[in-house]
Amino acid sequence: MKSEYGSYTKNYNLLKPDDKDFYDVNHINDNMDMVDEELYKLNQKTIQLDATVIDISGLIGKQADTGGTATAGTVMAKLNKMLAEWTDNRADTIDKISNLIGTTSNTGGTPLAGTVMGKLNASLLSETEIKNLIGQAANTGGTTAAGTVMAKLNKILTDWTTTRAGKIDTLATTIGQTNNTGGTTNAGTVMAKLNKLLSTVSSGVGIKSVQRGTFEETPTDAATATGIKINLSTITPSKTFIILNGGASSGYSGSSSAVRGYISAVNSTSFTYNTSRATLAIGNGLVSYQVIEFY
Repeated sequence: MKSEYGSYTKNYNLLKPDDKDFYDVNHINDNMDMVDEELYKLNQKTIQLDATVIDISGLIGKQADTGGTATAGTVMAKLNKMLAEWTDNRADTIDKISNLIGTTSNTGGTPLAGTVMGKLNASLLSETEIKNLIGQAANTGGTTAAGTVMAKLNKILTDWTTTRAGKIDTLATTIGQTNNTGGTTNAGTVMAKLNKLLSTVSSGVGIKSVQRGTFEETPTDAATATGIKINLSTITPSKTFIILNGGASSGYSGSSSAVRGYISAVNSTSFTYNTSRATLAIGNGLVSYQVIEFY
């Protein structure tokens, strides 16, 4: 119950009457109700916390707990299980293996005595060296600088029957069959591409296109000639050659006009013809051309 006078506490909003306020029991009762509510909430949280602590304590267990497994036991039981196995069983086994292997300089190895290193070092100095070098049928780990003969053979077989065999199959697929078709510059097997090339060459001697036309050879001073440009459909100059032929010229009856000019430039869309014939008292000569492009 709020009062129109006095002040309130910061956290729980409890009424603090001024010294000149009249006493009202409701003010005290309201304050007590709020204090009681907050104490109850605090008590419930304490009960929950106590239960959680008990649960965690139960999971952690006691220092001497045993019986820990991958699916049962406290944290302490699991830790003790691991410590017992590794510090007793496993550690002892590792020590035994280490003692059996020995050090690189061990000597005195025989078929019935000595460490692994002792036996290896002895075998290198005895008739059993070859047998040990050959190894067992299932040996692995062969490299160019280590491993028994069997280990090296198994390494080679593994590489060739797995990695290399796959590449050989890929090569066979890429080469294709003798009758493959549909080869292009970016698709088809090797056989398909070869068959496409053979088909193209045999059907047109490899000719891709032929462009024909004529133009007048205008007499001019060769020293100042700029040339006659003949436009073409797109070609590949490195795969193209041009044939020029002369025709009849007016004003010079019964004679043909020999081609006396030359091709001064060729690009993908034109060629340029330059004449070397100075001005004469005859008409312009007619020149025919054939532009032949190959694949």
